[in-house]
Amino acid sequence: MRRFGILSIVLCSLGFTLSTTQAIEITSQDVILTPVKAEISPVIDGVIEKSAWKDIFINEDLITFQPRYGETFPLKTDIFMTYDDENVYFAFYCHDSEPEKIKTSITNRDNMFDDDFVAVSFDALGNSQRAYLFCVNPSGIQGDILDTGGNGNDASSDWVWESAGKIDDNGYQIEIRVPLSSIQYSVSPDKPMRMAFVRKIHRLNTMGSWPEMKPSDNLLTMQAPILIKNLKSVKKIEVLPNVTYNNSSEQTGYNSFDNNALKDIGGDIKLSLNSSVTLDATVNPDFSQVEADAFQVDVNRRYPVFYSEKRPYFMEINSLFNVAGNGNGNVMRTAVHTRRIADPKWSTKVSGTQGKTLFGILVAEDAWSDPDAATLGNPHFLIARGKHSLGDGSYIGGIYTGRDTQSDYNHVAGVDGVYRFRDVHQLDFSVLQSLTRVANKEAINGGNSSSINYQYSTKPLSISTTFENMTDDFRMDTAFYNRTGITHVGTYISPKLYPKIERLSWIERISTSASLNYFKEHRNNAEDMNLNLGINLNFTRNSWFRLSSSRNREEWEGKEFLMTRGHVGGGMQPLKWLNYNGWYNYGKSIYYSDDPFLGNSLDYGAFIKFEPGEKFKQTVSFNHSEMTNPSGGEMMYDVNIVNTRSTYQFNKYFFLRGIYQCNTENNRQLVDLLASFTLIPGTVVQLGYGTLMEEGRWDDNEWRNDIKNLQVLKQSLFFKTSYRYVF
Repeated sequence: MRRFGILSIVLCSLGFTLSTTQAIEITSQDVILTPVKAEISPVIDGVIEKSAWKDIFINEDLITFQPRYGETFPLKTDIFMTYDDENVYFAFYCHDSEPEKIKTSITNRDNMFDDDFVAVSFDALGNSQRAYLFCVNPSGIQGDILDTGGNGNDASSDWVWESAGKIDDNGYQIEIRVPLSSIQYSVSPDKPMRMAFVRKIHRLNTMGSWPEMKPSDNLLTMQAPILIKNLKSVKKIEVLPNVTYNNSSEQTGYNSFDNNALKDIGGDIKLSLNSSVTLDATVNPDFSQVEADAFQVDVNRRYPVFYSEKRPYFMEINSLFNVAGNGNGNVMRTAVHTRRIADPKWSTKVSGTQGKTLFGILVAEDAWSDPDAATLGNPHFLIARGKHSLGDGSYIGGIYTGRDTQSDYNHVAGVDGVYRFRDVHQLDFSVLQSLTRVANKEAINGGNSSSINYQYSTKPLSISTTFENMTDDFRMDTAFYNRTGITHVGTYISPKLYPKIERLSWIERISTSASLNYFKEHRNNAEDMNLNLGINLNFTRNSWFRLSSSRNREEWEGKEFLMTRGHVGGGMQPLKWLNYNGWYNYGKSIYYSDDPFLGNSLDYGAFIKFEPGEKFKQTVSFNHSEMTNPSGGEMMYDVNIVNTRSTYQFNKYFFLRGIYQCNTENNRQLVDLLASFTLIPGTVVQLGYGTLMEEGRWDDNEWRNDIKNLQVLKQSLFFKTSYRYVF
């Protein structure tokens, strides 16, 4: 079966090579803009000098898309653009008659999205498959996102680019320099790139764009064609060696410790094969800077908790692997969840574009194997993905995933696609087929999964319907899904109102919603059903309020349960430096056990963000979850979880961060301290300390949590440095 995996990657590579190089079609309504080449390259200092920046490139009003669509943006924005042989430059003059109310901060990269900011959505390949999103707040702090439209956004990618910002008496100015060597781009003289420009005013909770974004659009589907003439292909090699020292200690018994001092050397290499294809490889990858997962309520759950990928090497390509129709509300959350590769020894990936086809291939060896499984050898992963653009955000795609050991394997292949038509309609589908051999068993099991989704989106109304079917024997070792052997049918409708009455001017939007979901298990014909009704109000000053009620029917362990639950939540930013929200859920829930019953459950929580200055940020979240048995009043569980984060950013390069987490479910507390200096992405020096404590005691080398005695079970001190060499 390994030959099947090798054959698949050969066929994928051949398909990418033979794919057409035809440019995305330009409609008669599109006007292709052409920026003027710079006579003097701009100095990126946050001051728009007339000598470098000539005429305004975009002098039209932005059009709002949040919280209302189609209105003139309340403040004027001048947008500039130019380029030279090695860089593309952008500048924004954001007029504001109340500059003292502009919200900004000096913070770590990608943590500036709660400020005022501007953004450039830059589809440098011009194929409407993905775009670089360069975001900058008034202090010049960067946020960068890889936007793949309907397949989601990825904020993990950190490209090397330059930005600066400055507030003045009339608003603020932003300058941006994007080196061509940092991105994949088209050099075709007749293939325009595509771009869009965005501005957010935080205090008004208002976002606007040029061109206009309609309710059925996203940043990829509404971009304007822009032709940059006479660009040349820029090739480069990046080498990123890293050195890590990690001294860890874990208590394994009474006065018994497992100490481990590890000096690790690893590295990454990135090679630009041409302007649109990049090869990456890593040996002994360093993930020491990845912080611990935030504590979550993990009690009385029917399905496992989902933890998102946080390792940059995998996150850079994860959005490409998303399959149409997957998401939080569906049976399959994602077809490729790279956390399944727990401890990679090495990995190689290639990604890029050939004409209208976007592709990516990932190969990795995992040093971790399940000790409870009868497998031999380290697992090897192979993931190949291709998406062929049909224009206007539509595509047809294919995917292959394989996980092999010496004794078992799992191979999955499938197709998916998105078709947008008449501006307001979208159809998504996916079909996956799996072949699996389990260790110590001769039989080869085959299964399939399929889904189809329809969406209708206009300003006053949103509608969606979903159908999913997953057979009993379907298995996908790279995916995250709740269960197999299931059929799911769902529908959702949401009418919206935008009050224009003067006395109700503080209400921005009123959204009502109704959803109905039906699930049927194939094995036992069990049927579950969920009906949810809700109303959501959006007010001025970043305020919101939600009220909803649900009626659920669920079968578990041969019993049928009927449940009613209510939810209320809201949030506000009353001051520039203070934001808070909270929620309260109550009603009946199943206590999942061999003898299940319907209990009285209660969940509530709050989140507070405190920013007394531009450099300091404090966040605190609290979650409470409890259930009682109505027959005798017995408390089945009573869990409190606190997650806090304190950050002081001295400048855009250096910060100190402290994390404290507490979970009363297992009486655990975690402290994580970090000092980090980042000159540019990849050139980093970090010093960190972490400790995990738990209430309990050792009794004959067996841990018991029957007393309130806090002990350190694990602690670790690490130092890491890496340097990015560019040739």
